[in-house]
Amino acid sequence: MKRTILGLLSLVGCIALVGCTQQKVETSESLKDAYFQIAEKLVNKEEISSKYIKKLLSGYEYKKDEEFKIEDGNIDGSDYIQQPYTFTNGNESLNITHSNFNNEEQIHPLYTLNDKKGETNLSILISETEKKEFSYMYTANSDNLNAHKELLKELDNKGKWNEVYLKVIDNVCSTNNMDIEDIKNLLGVEYSVNEYPYDEKSSLSLNIVEYIFETDDEMFMVQYVKEKDKIFNVFYNDKNTNTINTVVDNKLIDEKKNLHTGIIAYIEGLDKQRELLDYENN
Repeated sequence: MKRTILGLLSLVGCIALVGCTQQKVETSESLKDAYFQIAEKLVNKEEISSKYIKKLLSGYEYKKDEEFKIEDGNIDGSDYIQQPYTFTNGNESLNITHSNFNNEEQIHPLYTLNDKKGETNLSILISETEKKEFSYMYTANSDNLNAHKELLKELDNKGKWNEVYLKVIDNVCSTNNMDIEDIKNLLGVEYSVNEYPYDEKSSLSLNIVEYIFETDDEMFMVQYVKEKDKIFNVFYNDKNTNTINTVVDNKLIDEKKNLHTGIIAYIEGLDKQRELLDYENN
């Protein structure tokens, strides 16, 4: 059920972090702006009151999502509760999750933009430690290989196997005829093998052979469709930066389906999130 923020009495009552002091604030012009305003206050350890959130998101439609609870999940034996709310505006949404980790009120914002290029997500994560360190996540999913590669350049990934990843995905999206031994020679390490036979209950309906190359710093996975001897999925994880890149050739399942590309990256701060989002939308 959708309602306007004016009726958001339950959220107003629960997301006050440190009281209800008066704050002069204008309604945000977009949910993207609202995300950055909330995130900046979190990083700067500024007050986020119920009145602030109410005014910032005034007029935007929202829905109260399903509550997540772990009984006795807090250190004092009380229940750990996460209550998410999703605000929408055209092709953008802002999810605000209120939680009570060890009875300390927290807000976690997640911004999502869906457009013709794909889906982009921004989030800021607060470590559940005394230092309360922040992590800035950027994820991008699309069906465009060139956009995927250009975004990787903007991220400036220094992973040892990044160039190999680019060579393999270029091959997947052209002739798709790269042998696993060719990839082994490029990476310079041995691989382990797993096989996943066809399962009627699986949505893939494929016989998959999976090869994994791994060191202390990197993990590279390639999945082949056994009968076709073609690469279905390429997955690369740079462990030092916690960056994950992937390309999935969905046409091996259904000719009508599109290529899927994905990036999950932890980046340096809100300014970099803004920069990448602006780059993708230019």
